[in-house]
Amino acid sequence: QQQQQQQQQRQQASTSPTAKLADVERALGSVLDLARRSLQIPQEGSSKAESAFPFRAKQDHAGTVCILKFCMCCDQELARDSAPVFQALREEHLLQLTRVAQEAQGRLPTPALLVLTQALSLVAQHRPDLAKGLLAEILSVLGLLNTAEQQQQQQQQQQQQ
Repeated sequence: QQQQQQQQQRQQASTSPTAKLADVERALGSVLDLARRSLQIPQEGSSKAESAFPFRAKQDHAGTVCILKFCMCCDQELARDSAPVFQALREEHLLQLTRVAQEAQGRLPTPALLVLTQALSLVAQHRPDLAKGLLAEILSVLGLLNTAEQQQQQQQQQQQQ
């Protein structure tokens, strides 16, 4: 009888609104993590067989579109507390931004990076500290990009002389 009572209590707890909300949050976190990890998948296939099935939604990388849609609907929730999901997305954004600046292999196409930046800005707008951190990272990488461009221009000028 005691076991039956415990089992009933577990069933009631698992159907409570709080438990359901926790389950939904875990599921959404898993979806967002999957979308973040999908950024490592090239948007366009390298072989002829892969090119028939590009990993994109319309023109942009499917993972960035998923993240954008998620951030459009859950922007305030993602900005709460220590914002761990936002921080993970920001780390990925910095990695992708650096890859684009260095023209590294496996980088996101520039339009997809802009979609990812837009997604993060939707969340960051709710907290000055998040917005400041995101902007600082972007500007630091752009500074690297400008330095690399300046070095390239200097080399071209030296070659012309």
